[in-house]
Amino acid sequence: MSKRRGRKAHTATAQPVQATAPQQHAEAFTFGEPTPVMDKRDILDYAECIGNGRWFEPPVSFNGLAKSLRAAVHHSSPIYVKRNILASTFTPHPMMSQQEFSKFALDYLVFGNAFAELRRNTLGKPLRLETTPAKFTRRGVRDGVYWFVNDWKEQHEFSAGSVFHLLEPDINQELYGLPEYLSALNSA
Repeated sequence: MSKRRGRKAHTATAQPVQATAPQQHAEAFTFGEPTPVMDKRDILDYAECIGNGRWFEPPVSFNGLAKSLRAAVHHSSPIYVKRNILASTFTPHPMMSQQEFSKFALDYLVFGNAFAELRRNTLGKPLRLETTPAKFTRRGVRDGVYWFVNDWKEQHEFSAGSVFHLLEPDINQELYGLPEYLSALNSA
């Protein structure tokens, strides 16, 4: 026998509780769709380097690459870090200052191309190397000739053999280099 004899079983009855808290509502917002820096037409420019009789146009828009540099903080920061590391390890030379080398390195990292013009003194001896902006420098149709093309009205032909061209090799063409980050531009 059990000691529980005589005890009554109590059952709990649920009493309805009224909700006194106000109803809450949720709000959502979105940032919208990603907007590409380069439009679809710019991708077609990658097909080839078109010549106009004096110089070849690059396979991608250098103007588009320049815009993409500041498209996202995660894109520009690594490029500036690389440039700063290169500039800090550069030993200045009478032919090229550290600041000039910094411009040269930044052009190479952004455009995959860097151009340095050999400036000569009045006697024809080498004086210094001066960076010519890659955004506006084009490889000429004639071998060893380069052009500075700021717009279609302002063009300057460098003397043959006076421009050194450092390029990041491309598997599709040999005239211009292309930056390493080109495939990541859609995420910029």
